[in-house]
Amino acid sequence: TSLPVLRHGDRLDAQALPLLAGSPAAASLVASLARPLSRRRLEAEALVELASATRSSDPARACRLAHCAAARLTSGGLPDAAVIDDTADADAIRPVLADALGEFALGLLALRGLAARPLTSELLGLAVDLGQASDPLRPGHLRLLRRASLHALAFEGDPCKAERLQKKCMELKLQKFKTWQHPEIAETLGDCGSLCHVLGDYTHAESMLRTAVSVWRHLLPPSSPRLASALLELAGVFAAQRAWGEAEGLCQEAIAIFREAPDGTMQLYQAMNGLALLQQQLGRPELALPLLRDCLSGLKQVHGADADTSRLDMSAVRHNLGSCLLMVHMGCTERARASAEEAHQLLELAHAAYAEQLPASSPASLAVHRALDLCVKQRLPSSTA
Repeated sequence: TSLPVLRHGDRLDAQALPLLAGSPAAASLVASLARPLSRRRLEAEALVELASATRSSDPARACRLAHCAAARLTSGGLPDAAVIDDTADADAIRPVLADALGEFALGLLALRGLAARPLTSELLGLAVDLGQASDPLRPGHLRLLRRASLHALAFEGDPCKAERLQKKCMELKLQKFKTWQHPEIAETLGDCGSLCHVLGDYTHAESMLRTAVSVWRHLLPPSSPRLASALLELAGVFAAQRAWGEAEGLCQEAIAIFREAPDGTMQLYQAMNGLALLQQQLGRPELALPLLRDCLSGLKQVHGADADTSRLDMSAVRHNLGSCLLMVHMGCTERARASAEEAHQLLELAHAAYAEQLPASSPASLAVHRALDLCVKQRLPSSTA
């Protein structure tokens, strides 16, 4: 039987085909690599690889390449007749088409953000179905299941769908590797634990993240940044349960690992910001202040002296630093007023960035409004008063 993928006139074509405009050379980028018999499949594989490589630097180009790959794998090409025929090539074509559709979805997210959500949901669903029908134990399909699960949680707001996809991913990985002591298993345990954390199921979240950390400790050297990331995920669950001591110890261990890692700079600053928030929760803002100042200074070095003030990572640290300054120096002393003035400047920058990029009802936007109100109560001028 024929497997429908994309049909002429569908919403998929209507939204996707304009992305091909302006790239007439995309369809022939790798023609010289293929022999006539397997030309479509080899060209599509190369196009998908190229799309993946260019997604972060040029998402529009990545979209065009991935869509071109999908078109070349359907009989007649898009938009006239987009089906995979029941031929000897069908089994070889389906997994490549699944990769192409998945890469197209990721490119759309990078290019259009939330506006692409309906299309990316459908593309990822088609890709998962194709991969499941061909070779479900293929590494590309396992990656696709993970991406589709994260998409369902973060962009579709469907935790039940995310859970189903994670369970399927875990089942397939256990079937493939036949052991729990494997990096792929640890990765999925971490994903499942993070999902339970989001859903408020802290007992299962802690159990799975503890297991993930145990597997990483068994497989990796103690200086591995991947282990440090797992420690931070577990620390977040402890913090949510107000087990402050356990959370603090894990954060400190993760920060020590990231400090020594040659490629862990951004992760280090994320961990420092997390530990600072934990210190604030413990009523120790004086310990949080130096962490946040170092974090903000480090991010400025990473992004450059002329970094855009609207960057969300720097805005979040400014927000936290401003709130921390208000906690440390309360009252009417000269020192308190100076700290409140610095806090006000930081919070105004964070407020402007949030207003541009986040919904007004988001927790971060509401929190920065409350912090600015506190500045007003200390008799400081505020543009948001």
